[in-house]
Amino acid sequence: MKEFDKVRFETVKFMRDKYWLDEVAGMYYNISCLKFRQGKKTILSINLHDDHYDFQIILGKAEREKFEAVKHEFPLEIQELYDRERTLHDGKWLLIHVADLKTLEAVKKLILIKKKPNSKPFSKENAVYGRGLKFYDNGFFIVSSSSLFLLTIKLWHSRFL
Repeated sequence: MKEFDKVRFETVKFMRDKYWLDEVAGMYYNISCLKFRQGKKTILSINLHDDHYDFQIILGKAEREKFEAVKHEFPLEIQELYDRERTLHDGKWLLIHVADLKTLEAVKKLILIKKKPNSKPFSKENAVYGRGLKFYDNGFFIVSSSSLFLLTIKLWHSRFL
């Protein structure tokens, strides 16, 4: 698997593991993009290019304060980007070029500053296994093949009661 494919895989896995968000595909000018949203608030927007991704994160006042407290833990490129960007009325807009897993790890930390995880991990004791599917008593199931996480589908709890 190429580094670029690993970045895509890890991004989707991270976002779906940590958050319950809407995934909205669209266009940012002439660039395809994917937005992870909660209601009308965009948590993360990813511009899709042929050889890299641009992750757009907007840090509001409280989020900037959290970031500045741990800024020294981030790679120099992200620190410099943060310092370079102007603060607008709605926050600091960071557009981060991501083409490798190292940069993605730093972006994950930024996402965790932007929004606390709101998805709980699945309980293994309530799982029922069969034909590549793991069913859970809370109405969730994970499709897997050869222990490779392929897809998580979130269904309404009431459908399985």
